[in-house]
Amino acid sequence: MKNTAEHNSSPMPATAKWVVVVFVLAGLLLIAVSVTITDAFWKDLLKELGIVLLAVFVISWLYEIAVAEKYFTTFSRRLRDIIESGESLAAACQQLGIIRIFPRRDDFDRDHPITDMVARLGDGGTLRIVARSLFHIANKPEVLKAALSRGFQVELCICDSAVSDQNVLSLTDTQPADIQAALGAFRSEIVPWLQEKKPSGSVEVKTHTHLLFDSFLHIESGSMGWVVLDLSFGRDLSAKRVFLIDAFKPFGLDLKRRYDRFWRQATTVFKYAHSGVALNSLDTPSNLPHAP
Repeated sequence: MKNTAEHNSSPMPATAKWVVVVFVLAGLLLIAVSVTITDAFWKDLLKELGIVLLAVFVISWLYEIAVAEKYFTTFSRRLRDIIESGESLAAACQQLGIIRIFPRRDDFDRDHPITDMVARLGDGGTLRIVARSLFHIANKPEVLKAALSRGFQVELCICDSAVSDQNVLSLTDTQPADIQAALGAFRSEIVPWLQEKKPSGSVEVKTHTHLLFDSFLHIESGSMGWVVLDLSFGRDLSAKRVFLIDAFKPFGLDLKRRYDRFWRQATTVFKYAHSGVALNSLDTPSNLPHAP
């Protein structure tokens, strides 16, 4: 009944309908009056004016009945579909825990720098990053230092720089030099700092040989945390699509379980815990920088 009523109702407001009726009647009246006038000038003037009023407003009325209502109904239906689609998408994102989607990596870095994410959390949290080269995080040693100083458990997983399968590198747009630079930055910036400052946190570095098209970042402390999924379609930051996800919603939990398994299968090459370096294989021949 509601749909029928909406379909039968004209989009023309009641006031507009009365205005059309008045001008149509005025046009008929002017034509009728022109018949009774003998003066040729006023006779033609009133007649032509009446015809104009009658033609314009009758056509307007016919347009509202025959055309406008049809397009108004179509427009309303499509607008309703778009709104319902948007509401469904928003509801799905809310249910899965997708907080925001960024079309570019630099947009994400500008709006949600990792330093701010660490600062928003309490002490003693977890920071895990699984990627191909860790090149971008290697250029921000202050992030790791801040997390370690606050007792975070830092876990880094990087592609093995000695990997021989070129598909792992070429298909994912990974350069061996990026991996070497990240390992070099860790050796020169983080390891000496750990030995000098002896922060309360812990850090473990692992290597993998898997074909990864995405990067995973998980940071949480207490009841607050986020997962960042970086889907890469090229080396440039503009070719990376980033999902910011609630770590405790279904999508975040699924990703954490997947990368837990990935983390357990990787090989440990460095470990710092309890204020001391327990393992350091970063300087072994397989992990030393070499020519691509």
